[in-house]
Amino acid sequence: MAIEKIDTLESESSNRPRIALAAFGIAMITLLAYLPALNSGYIWDDDDYVTRNELLLDLDGLKRIWIPEQTPQYYPVVFTTFWVEYQLWELQPLGYHLNNILLHIASSLLLWRIMVRLKIPGGIVAAGLIGAIFALHPVQVETVAWITERKNVLSMVFYLSAVLMYLRFDDERASSDPGVNNQDIWGWYGMTLVLFIAALLSKSVTCSLPAALILMHLYRRQPLTKGRLATLTPMFIIGLIAAFNTARIEREHVGAEGLAFDLSILDRTLVASKALLFYPGKIVWPQPLIFIYPRWTIPPGNPLSYWPIGLVAILGISLIVLYRKGLRGPFIALSLFAGTVFPALGFFNVYPHLYSFVADHFQYHATIGLITLIVGGLFWGFPKKRSLVIALLMASLPMLAILTYRQGKNYKDETTLWLATVEKNPDSWMSWNNLGHLALDRGDHVAAEPYLRRCLELRPDHFNAWSNLSESLRRQDRNEEALEAIEEAFVQGERMIDEG
Repeated sequence: MAIEKIDTLESESSNRPRIALAAFGIAMITLLAYLPALNSGYIWDDDDYVTRNELLLDLDGLKRIWIPEQTPQYYPVVFTTFWVEYQLWELQPLGYHLNNILLHIASSLLLWRIMVRLKIPGGIVAAGLIGAIFALHPVQVETVAWITERKNVLSMVFYLSAVLMYLRFDDERASSDPGVNNQDIWGWYGMTLVLFIAALLSKSVTCSLPAALILMHLYRRQPLTKGRLATLTPMFIIGLIAAFNTARIEREHVGAEGLAFDLSILDRTLVASKALLFYPGKIVWPQPLIFIYPRWTIPPGNPLSYWPIGLVAILGISLIVLYRKGLRGPFIALSLFAGTVFPALGFFNVYPHLYSFVADHFQYHATIGLITLIVGGLFWGFPKKRSLVIALLMASLPMLAILTYRQGKNYKDETTLWLATVEKNPDSWMSWNNLGHLALDRGDHVAAEPYLRRCLELRPDHFNAWSNLSESLRRQDRNEEALEAIEEAFVQGERMIDEG
């Protein structure tokens, strides 16, 4: 790639051929890194979103996509893309995977452009490296290789495009004559709102955009004037409406309620604090990456177990002190990270928290803050070692690409994914049950039994596993055992209903 050849002292226009070459290089190496994903099929809830989604079949379905509560989550822009793709190639997974990858590449290039406008330490080179690392980091595989997570990759393109539109709007308004109502300038603001709404209708985690824009103003040392706050206020209102609607859907329709979500405010704060420490660790050292991480337990009555809350508080206070002393970057970058990942930290019920409090795809948008802090921090901290910093970061790119390629192999099909999960997280009861269910689907009822019994060792109250075990035993002509298992399934099902 040509990133290292771009001299930030030159104008951007004079660097265009090299920038284009570097952008092409990022795109190509990302495509190569995601080759296993291109050869993958469907996994987990891809059936709800694509393979068994009757709304993709005809024009009436396209209309219903835009009606609330017709889809698992109200992300009509996402389902519209699936509808279009179904008309083109029906259920061939290659097209869906390719579009996820292309959207991911587009986001990496948009991110590069944004970082140039923000004038981060290291200039065009650092900005390009941020985009490249975002594109190639293996923590992104869960999002890009999982068709259902079109929510992430599509919303990110709209999110970053909205940032670019807003920055252009704000810069042009600031440089225009006072009192002049330039329609072209306000056209950029209109595009910002349209793109922001499209992002929200793809995934509501993008509701953090107006807060992110405020952080960008702070980074650029621009005052938060009444005019700027007035343009951001509608975005805050629209974002909050979308966020609370998603929280309601998660609770009332997706099923994010019950004993598993019955946590006190203190416990939720502990979960959030551990997550805020967990995610940066995966950026710095992305091993192991697991589709379902172990779900943290919260030991009652042990004050020492709450140490993550204290550590996060100390780090937060330290960042504020540094900010007040003029070192603004760490506070802004980590605030962007924390604010973006906030909806998935545990203060709101999110259905996947039934299995684990953290997931790689939860931090897809938030990784921008962490990657920017690392890259920008290296260029800022070692200005006299610029060549060494570039060489170090460039050397990391093929390593990240190799890790992404390897991680992508886990997404070949659902059985491969669950086997990879239990290899690294043998206590993932949900994975064992899914392996058993898949074995039943392919007619291998003997192989299904040990998977299901392992699930029940971990979760004796799992009515679905009891039901699957009954079916496995019935197909083995072990009818008496099958009857006992189905009776237990009814008992556990009634208990679950009673507990809400």
